[in-house]
Amino acid sequence: MQHSFALLVLLHMQVCLLLKDCEWKVVLNDFDNLGGDQAVFFRQRPVTSIASVLQNLTDSAIDLNDKNSHYLGFPYYLKISLTCITQDAAKVIRNAHLTGLRPIVTITFEAPVNTEHQKPEQLQIEMKGAPYRLQGPCASEEVCRMCWYTPMPMKNWSVVMEVLVESNGLGLEVDSKRFFMNINGYMKETETGLQSSLGEKVTSLVEMMSLYSPSRPIWSTFNQAPVLILGGFEAYKIILVSDSEFADFTAVEVGIDSCWIGSLNCPLNIFSSTIVDAIATESVLFLRQNQLVYYFTGNYSVLSLRVPGSGLWTRVLNNICVSQLNPVHFPHNGSEYVIALGAGLQEGEFFLGTIRGMTCGPDHSPQEWCWFTPAEDLTLYGVVQFPESHARGRKTVCEHLKKMFRKSRLERFCCLSLSLSPLSVSCTILWAVYITEEEMIVLLVKGKKKNSESDYYLMAYDQGRAVVLDRYKLGAAFRMLYSIPRFIPKDTDKGFVMLLGLEEYTDSPLIPRGLSYNPFSTIFYIWGNVILQSYDLVNYIHLSDFPQQSPISYFILSYVGEFVCVTDSEEIWFSVEGSSVIIRLYPSEAWDTYFRLQLMRGSKDFSVNETFVSLFFNKEGLQQVSPVSRSHRCRGGWRRGWLMVSRSLNLALVYSAGKPLTAADWPLDSLAVSAQFPGPSGHRRIGPLISRHHRDRVSPRLHLKHVGGECGAPALGIETGLHASTFRALFFCSCLSFQLVYIPDGQGEGKLIKRNFPLHYILSYRHLIVHQYHLMYLQDAQYIRFFHPCSFSVMRLEDLPAPQRFTRMEHYSTEPPDVMDKTGFHNNVSLAVYQGLIFQLLWLHADYSRPYADPVHDPTWRWWKNRKQYAEYFFYVASNGNSSGGVYVNMESYVKIYDLQPNNQLPSKIYLDKNNVYSFSVFLSVRSAAESMGEMPEENSLDFVWLTVVLAHPKFVVSHLHRHYLIGRGSVLYTVTVSDTGRYPKQELSGTNLLKSSMALKVINAATNCYHYTASGPKLQGYAMVPVFIGCPPGKRLAFDITRTLKHTTKQNKRYFDCIHKNPDLPCFFFNDVFYPFFLIQDMVTGDSGPFLGSYMLRIIGGGPYSESRIRVYSPSEILDYNTANGSTPLSLIWMRANRTKPALTDPEGFNIFSGTDCGIKWVCEQNSPCYDVVPLDLTAPDYFFLVEVSNRAVDKSTYCDYDLEFVIHIHGLRLSPSRAITFMKLSMAILTGTVVLYVLHQVLGPKIWAGFTRLIQRFEEALAVRTESSITFTSYSSQSQGSSHPTPPL
Repeated sequence: MQHSFALLVLLHMQVCLLLKDCEWKVVLNDFDNLGGDQAVFFRQRPVTSIASVLQNLTDSAIDLNDKNSHYLGFPYYLKISLTCITQDAAKVIRNAHLTGLRPIVTITFEAPVNTEHQKPEQLQIEMKGAPYRLQGPCASEEVCRMCWYTPMPMKNWSVVMEVLVESNGLGLEVDSKRFFMNINGYMKETETGLQSSLGEKVTSLVEMMSLYSPSRPIWSTFNQAPVLILGGFEAYKIILVSDSEFADFTAVEVGIDSCWIGSLNCPLNIFSSTIVDAIATESVLFLRQNQLVYYFTGNYSVLSLRVPGSGLWTRVLNNICVSQLNPVHFPHNGSEYVIALGAGLQEGEFFLGTIRGMTCGPDHSPQEWCWFTPAEDLTLYGVVQFPESHARGRKTVCEHLKKMFRKSRLERFCCLSLSLSPLSVSCTILWAVYITEEEMIVLLVKGKKKNSESDYYLMAYDQGRAVVLDRYKLGAAFRMLYSIPRFIPKDTDKGFVMLLGLEEYTDSPLIPRGLSYNPFSTIFYIWGNVILQSYDLVNYIHLSDFPQQSPISYFILSYVGEFVCVTDSEEIWFSVEGSSVIIRLYPSEAWDTYFRLQLMRGSKDFSVNETFVSLFFNKEGLQQVSPVSRSHRCRGGWRRGWLMVSRSLNLALVYSAGKPLTAADWPLDSLAVSAQFPGPSGHRRIGPLISRHHRDRVSPRLHLKHVGGECGAPALGIETGLHASTFRALFFCSCLSFQLVYIPDGQGEGKLIKRNFPLHYILSYRHLIVHQYHLMYLQDAQYIRFFHPCSFSVMRLEDLPAPQRFTRMEHYSTEPPDVMDKTGFHNNVSLAVYQGLIFQLLWLHADYSRPYADPVHDPTWRWWKNRKQYAEYFFYVASNGNSSGGVYVNMESYVKIYDLQPNNQLPSKIYLDKNNVYSFSVFLSVRSAAESMGEMPEENSLDFVWLTVVLAHPKFVVSHLHRHYLIGRGSVLYTVTVSDTGRYPKQELSGTNLLKSSMALKVINAATNCYHYTASGPKLQGYAMVPVFIGCPPGKRLAFDITRTLKHTTKQNKRYFDCIHKNPDLPCFFFNDVFYPFFLIQDMVTGDSGPFLGSYMLRIIGGGPYSESRIRVYSPSEILDYNTANGSTPLSLIWMRANRTKPALTDPEGFNIFSGTDCGIKWVCEQNSPCYDVVPLDLTAPDYFFLVEVSNRAVDKSTYCDYDLEFVIHIHGLRLSPSRAITFMKLSMAILTGTVVLYVLHQVLGPKIWAGFTRLIQRFEEALAVRTESSITFTSYSSQSQGSSHPTPPL
């Protein structure tokens, strides 16, 4: 492999030329701190100040008086900018903006674990960035610093969010980049600022980091944990905490007690402060230090937890000696799990911890995982439940093993009269895996008899077989799955050995350490100093290419067909599931080559002196977590030198005088080369660079120019001629880097970084290194030809269906409101309006789950239905720049997209309902005659190109492949069909309890041999695994079709009587009319909406008179009485079928089964029903509100969906009971009779009475007049008498 490095340099150049200098950068900003420092995503309450801003938008589509309006804001914005290696980012952003670049941000919300409040859904919202001018000094230009902003939306019951930033295709070319913005519920605000709730922040990593520290796994619930943690720092109770999948992190010294509790029951040889095990779930973090286990509940109000967040770490399993924690990567039944393994006195016991699980009690069945302990023995720690004692009074796995050994011993000596000594057996559980689909815990058990070698067993605890005999006794639920061989099988030179009992073994002991299980592929792994894999947990295959010298330290599954294992010596091994090929990625020659090329390129993520801290898979592939330190700047200046290429092709730079360039003269330690050599298609011409005549030394004169800048920026530029070929080279100043890679810088400064592990690069480089090339001549020119282990050259996917139907991803598209500012830059007001619009859109999406179907099947219909008619007026005002508030809201910019295109790529996952079919085509081509000169037939022949489809559950999913030859095009076309068989036995709510399965698309011998180059580097092709979920897909619902129900009921009854007080959201139905309910199956993803034609049961499960607030939910016995004739109470029916001529179809309990064409209901309200004899509150007939449940469970065989719908109907005009009706009739007759009698008396006696009354009044008036006259006369006489009696005064 004399020239392998040079060839890989030339190969690597294709990617180097495609690499973009700039990439997206996204950070959070607080709502009231635009342009400020990066914020931490911990606030979860909406901002209420948006309404005051929107009040100024008087001539706008926004209607604050609409009852459906909820214009609030989110606490954060996304700030989008660019970061560049060689250019000034501020200038690049300005130029990009002026040439039309706009970032498009797509945020995908992860469904919650617990679906009690929210049905699972796949949701993403697309937002276009709004340009924003940052504040700051600006000398001459109008725009000095700018960026783009979008709201950072949140939704209830979702704490994990993925942010994808893409270009709009205009201006500067920038590759898409993915970020993770998760809610951090482990932060708190204090007087001194934002602090971690978990403990004290650690500012320096030097003391706890070491180049010799082993890497360790990152354990979490798969795609559900918003915060990841990593421990394992020797002698420090420190963990790394990250809410961005280690794009950034915080080192925290956890506040735990660190007690030393070694005893005879729990012996500990060495005390250590190290956090040995760390597991993250959706809302809880778990730690183990020594034998102590702690947990901490995050403050996640959006999850509606039953308890508030923790203030301190809480210790659990106080009386248990815990040797290890094992993660359970997938939730089940709305709960997450953690397994604790016992030690000391609890040796051989395991403890299943439930997070946010169901409360255990006497009313719960064993299927709800309440079997492990009586209710009064259950210790409740907030949202975490752990058994106080798992095995008290029960048989442990060790006792089960002892019983098996004793039975085997008796069978062996059954014919001998021997006195058998007591059997001494010790056992330890090394690992535990919970297979949630089968509700089975698989245990790796180490058993040892006295004076014998240790044996290893695979045991299963089958919860379905566990039978509760009494309060403390449990049935025999343990069973032996597999007895692991004592020695490693001999290799057969095939890469694998089938363990059938006929194979030969070596003398090396087989020592398993752990277990792993992929529920999608159903492949089970036993790993240690070997790798054993099985599809049924009983029959195993040994991957013999894995060496036994370095046992596996931890095992990582991608769950999409790949796995990686890390050994004790920090070797990294890779394999594709279902393949016997296992490859060492690190250390390897391919890794060294890639590593040197990265140093030449000046990558800031690589360094000569580094170590990685952890590996893990995410949606972007294999990730590596590494530390990075600061380094020097490159020094400027001009240099002229010579390029020397040695025999081994190690590159060195020397002066023209022959003096070597030292680090003191120029701090260069790497070089990246880019070359182009013309030649026939499909071949790479070597030219004189490594020709026979110039193999030892090539010394063309080079002109070097220092560009300068930070580390990672280009430092030198070279261009020269080399015979007829063109040679270009770039020199870079390389930076020292840590990876969660650690690199000390000697100054105590550094940081950890996460980088994509170069899996596809290494595998493609390995292909060139392993397979020898051959020299060949064509037209007097020398070329090289590689051996092609890949049987094809081109692979394309065609005829893919629209993805949303199968991925179940609901997609909204939005744009920022238009601003009247001539510069087009947004301000705080317009961004606040943007916030309110996004909040309103998501609120309408959540509110659309109402049981009554809208006339238009779209969540945004209610938003604009009252303002749509004024759209042209709003546009006219905005076009003249007169919109109030300086903001124009285009109603067409906030829509739900139902027709996303597949882009000729397989979806990330597929959901299949009953009898669903997913089909597509695969186009495979071999190389042309010009490209395949000198190749053997097996290298380039259609006879060696074969496609297979591997299904994990062939009982429930089948595939069909049809092969078509396209001889003239040197291709084959496969038509692939994957369909559900309709045999899956479960019927569940939408998106819940789905069967995890997979479809693996394989081209024979292509798993690690075939690759193609893309703009982002080489990609493996010929193998793809797509997770398949079988069951009721998310996004489907049953809705009450009120529009059709009203029309059909009116048509059949030839009338419609509405209530006096009308409610458009809850129409009334007349009691005496036959009620014809109709229902819709609405697909929230594709926008389809059609009548439900399947079978269903309709039951009245609650009701109340007068108003909805008085509805009472009935008990199960009452539901049976009121809806069937099989109840214990006679004459208690509320309703019956309208069509009594046909025989009624019922279920075993007697509930009526309806279909879409036979749905008439007649209200009866019999004597013992709750709607019988309702007392009216006024002169109108009484009304009643019924709570109706409609379900197709166990009666509809057309779907896997359990369409469970509850809705309220308003019935008015109820009949009175006969007795009350007679009473009302008697009272009415009495009132009527009395009224008639009074009328007659009035007509007959009225005139006489009136005349007598008139005469009486007249007499009274006459008497009053006489009395008044007498009084006046008396008064006048008295006055005269007084005047005559007085004497005359003297003059």
